[in-house]
Amino acid sequence: MEKMAKTQFTDPLQKECHPSSLPSLPHARFVYQQLRSQFCRDIWWLSLAILLITITESDHFEADPLAFSTFRIIFEAVSAYSYVGVSVGYPGQSYSFCGAWHTFSKLLLIAVALRGRHRGLSAVFANADLSPEPRGVIREEDMRLEKDRHANTKETLVGCV
Repeated sequence: MEKMAKTQFTDPLQKECHPSSLPSLPHARFVYQQLRSQFCRDIWWLSLAILLITITESDHFEADPLAFSTFRIIFEAVSAYSYVGVSVGYPGQSYSFCGAWHTFSKLLLIAVALRGRHRGLSAVFANADLSPEPRGVIREEDMRLEKDRHANTKETLVGCV
């Protein structure tokens, strides 16, 4: 009875599942890292651009509320960010919806398109190995850190569903 009183029961739902506790499937870890990267770096940039464009184009909202809507601005910005090139037209004109925007909004849309086109470039430079050692050489410290990380992963998998 005394042993049972000392045993602590932990609820597996209370433990936070960290990326290191994900299964050792490389695809699950890759998808997790990509989603985290998108939400941490790219979504705030896109949201800020949409907000600034909406503020800049507020006089157009009042002048022509049917042609200018927040949905159209979001559509243009996401299309530019994903580098698709799809655009909605401006009613009664032969140019794109963003052709009726102010110059500042157009420049913001260009910046969004460039950021979307090169969105993985900053991660490549951040993860670049700039050490002077040859590529095939594995340092002892790196091997020790990898073993520790692998041991910690096994420990955290217990009880995390």
